[in-house]
Amino acid sequence: MADDLGPYEIAYLCGGRERVVQVALLQLHDDRRIRVSRGTHRVEVTRGGSSGTVQNAVLEQIPGTGLLLGALIEATADSDEVRAVGRTLRDMGLLRERWLTRNGRALRQQLQKEPGPASYARFAAQGSSGLDAGKMREVFETPDPKPMKLEHGWSGRGTDTVGGGAPDRSSDFGDGSDGSY
Repeated sequence: MADDLGPYEIAYLCGGRERVVQVALLQLHDDRRIRVSRGTHRVEVTRGGSSGTVQNAVLEQIPGTGLLLGALIEATADSDEVRAVGRTLRDMGLLRERWLTRNGRALRQQLQKEPGPASYARFAAQGSSGLDAGKMREVFETPDPKPMKLEHGWSGRGTDTVGGGAPDRSSDFGDGSDGSY
């Protein structure tokens, strides 16, 4: 029965809906369709189009400005495309509602011990420990960074403003009345 499962089904069995999204993210990253910043965990689309429905669901969630990895995983995990993976497992008798059946638990144990040679199947079964050391393993293992807090009153435009706009720079190099700067 393990031969009938693809990486998304393996991911759902071994790690839940979030792991399904992570597998799609890894595939999109490997195909260079998305860029993931190591420091900020911001995910941006580099080129559209994909080969799978879960991948399409991921790409649809990413706005032009990008999105934090954790927020993207959370939003996509509730998508119809990911739920369809669960329905497939339910039809196979491996999942009941949100819990694995006895056969599902046995298959999960087998897959986690022997995930097979395919890299996506190994990641789907074992999570980030199934990845070779590298950028995506580090990104999946570290939490999203906390947003920076700016000091109170800092607006990014300077503090010596005239009329609330840009800083008054008229006296920086003279007043300009004599033509010199």
